[in-house]
Amino acid sequence: MTSAVDWAAVINALLERGLTMRAVGDAMQLQLTARMLQHYEIGVQPAHFRGEGLIALWCDKTGKSRDNLPTCDLVRGHRVERNREPDASPRLQELPQWPAPAPVAVKPVKRGRPRKATLRPKPNDSYKST
Repeated sequence: MTSAVDWAAVINALLERGLTMRAVGDAMQLQLTARMLQHYEIGVQPAHFRGEGLIALWCDKTGKSRDNLPTCDLVRGHRVERNREPDASPRLQELPQWPAPAPVAVKPVKRGRPRKATLRPKPNDSYKST
C-alpha cells in the first residue's frame, strides 16, 4: 500500500499547540470546518496548494522537518480496485425494461422546409402588356 500524509493528525497536532481552527484554515487558504476535519480523518486529500500550506505551518510550529510528517496507508477507492484485475470473460448485459410509451391523443404536426422570403414586384401599370 502507498502511504500518504495523515491530514487529520497534522491538523490535530496544530490544534494541540494552541492554534485556532481559523489560523489553520488560513494556512490552507479556506475556512476550516468540523465537517472538513471529519473528511480528512477518513482519508480525503486536500488540494496540493492547501496541503503545502498546511505542511509549512506544521513544520514551523512543531520544529520538525517534512520527513517527520505523520503518515497513514492510502486506501484506493472501489473503482481502482475493480480496474486492477481486468475480467476477460464476455458479459451479457440486459437492456432495461422500459415502460410502454403513453398513448398520444394529439396528431403530430408535420413540418416542412421553411420557405425563403422572396421579393416580388407589385403589379402596377408599367408592367402590363398593351
